[in-house]
Amino acid sequence: MNSTYSFAQNNNEINWQDVAVRLSVQEPFSPFDLIFYEWKTRGSSPMVTWARIHVANFGRDDELSLVTSEIFQQWVEQLDVCLNLENLSSENNEHSENLDENASRITLEINVGYGANEIIFDPNNMSENENACVNLIRNNVLDMMQIPAYQNPFWREGEFGQIRIGCSSIARIYVDNVDTGENTPLTNYRVSEGQHEIRWVNEATGEERTETITVRSGQTTSIQVDME
Repeated sequence: MNSTYSFAQNNNEINWQDVAVRLSVQEPFSPFDLIFYEWKTRGSSPMVTWARIHVANFGRDDELSLVTSEIFQQWVEQLDVCLNLENLSSENNEHSENLDENASRITLEINVGYGANEIIFDPNNMSENENACVNLIRNNVLDMMQIPAYQNPFWREGEFGQIRIGCSSIARIYVDNVDTGENTPLTNYRVSEGQHEIRWVNEATGEERTETITVRSGQTTSIQVDME
């Protein structure tokens, strides 16, 4: 393969090693503050990185994987066919202006050596081509490494369930040892399917109660406890 690849924007010819791509995903009801996928070259080594940042500074999961130069250049060529960098200029960033501050969003940042481009997508209002571009970036990263649960940071029907938590007194609710920031009653709280540990804390008396529930996809599971 050639060591350079010509992009449409400004007819600039750039080295594929100069291409860096970062796809960031934010969803207000996700268990993560941010999930991102990156392609980049450090020195002469192309690599992909992935990370998800837990809410409330509860930590992060991340992973890095090296890729061959041939594979990386193929990705760059596919990306140009999919995106055409002309469409990523800030002047054409129509979606970002219409998004609410707390809305779901996908931020795509691309640096091609002579300048950076950024566009913010509304994941609920993306064209077929925009979806294809986002999936190309994300899936190339996922295919290179073993990603834990929550591969999809967005809540899709059939992938998650809801819990409704009650108590005879006012109690702070913790789910899987994470403070929800909410007191009872807690309704329509979305979690992944499977088992979850629920902890009630009566901050006035210090009394605590812990139970384990099983959540099924697309269903609401209710649990109520008695505390003084």
